[in-house]
Amino acid sequence: MTCTLVDEDCGLELAFLIDSSESAKDNHAQEKRFASDVMDRLQGLRLQTGRGLSSRAALLQYSSHVIIEQTFKQWRGTQDFKARIAPITYIGHGTYTTYAITNLTRIYLEESDTSSIKVAILLFDGISHPRNPDIFSAVADAKNQGVRFFTIGITPEANEPANVAQLRLIASSPASRYLHNLQDRGIVDKVIKEIVSKSLFKPVVQILWVLSGSESVGPENFEIIKDFVNALVDRVTVGRNATRIGLVLYSLEVRLVFNLARYVTKQDIKQAIRNIPYMGEGTYTGTAIRKATQEAFYSSRVGVSKVAIVITDGQTDKREPVKLDIAVREAHAANIEMFALGIVNTSDPTQAEFLRELNLIASDPDSEHMFLIDDFNTLPGRNSSVGIYRDKKYKSM
Repeated sequence: MTCTLVDEDCGLELAFLIDSSESAKDNHAQEKRFASDVMDRLQGLRLQTGRGLSSRAALLQYSSHVIIEQTFKQWRGTQDFKARIAPITYIGHGTYTTYAITNLTRIYLEESDTSSIKVAILLFDGISHPRNPDIFSAVADAKNQGVRFFTIGITPEANEPANVAQLRLIASSPASRYLHNLQDRGIVDKVIKEIVSKSLFKPVVQILWVLSGSESVGPENFEIIKDFVNALVDRVTVGRNATRIGLVLYSLEVRLVFNLARYVTKQDIKQAIRNIPYMGEGTYTGTAIRKATQEAFYSSRVGVSKVAIVITDGQTDKREPVKLDIAVREAHAANIEMFALGIVNTSDPTQAEFLRELNLIASDPDSEHMFLIDDFNTLPGRNSSVGIYRDKKYKSM
């Protein structure tokens, strides 16, 4: 999830999943105390970046069934949270962890603020009931909603190799930060340290490049554009549960070269970009933006910021069937943050009209979303100037 505005507190939505199965009987009170202590410690804390932290918590306990003890909407402060969970009684029966995770995902989907950091702390002995449904699919669904998982083994037996292996697969990466044991000395301090660390609050975005490969760009300049895009890919944390990247290429033809889910490593993305052939011909910018909105972002992750970066060197083709202003309105209505990077010589008589188009494409304010340069050879030097990579907005990227 993202936490983007430097002058605002970061929102943290922290969910506790408490194991209340037969094997957790002797640790149930300790699990409740752990949840209370974590929320106590979060009061008044600041992130390593210096920003404030505004937290709210949910709590579910699970065995053969799930009891939702508190949702995010029911948050009334730490003291109320502690008063709610103090009388919670142990359930018993088997360990159906998957049901707890699917309930948690639903709560995040229905109640979560899109700008908040989502963190789940799963307290678990690592041993599910033999009839427990596929836990890893449930975890993948939650992570695709932007949820980070801590897994906390609740017994010494959870440290056995087979159980650690299960907990490691559930935990977010790296496991050295997200996998712990309730019996560890200073366990609350360890978890708090990770929650307020810079690494947890790196923004997660979905970035779609919309690149013109028109005749006026030329094959040599198109290679410069690709090098520029790859340089910026190097500056983000790419992954299935981190930033995802897609690309649309256009001239008179518009192609979705790869969607947001296709590649999950920088190496694969950069290789795919290097392999893109130059197209030539006209400039159907409106059609390209519509394809980005309707196809490339169609299966985007809920609650994760959507960003499109349009790079073009000229006005949209007058023959284009899709009107640019309509396509742009559709993109803005779909909550896609639009950046426009134009390349045009200052002496070009069409510069004023081209500038108007760039301002139309760019989200407000234009001063943070629209960039104009007069030569492709200066493009690589723009790395630090494209808004989504500037300190002002996505500081830790």
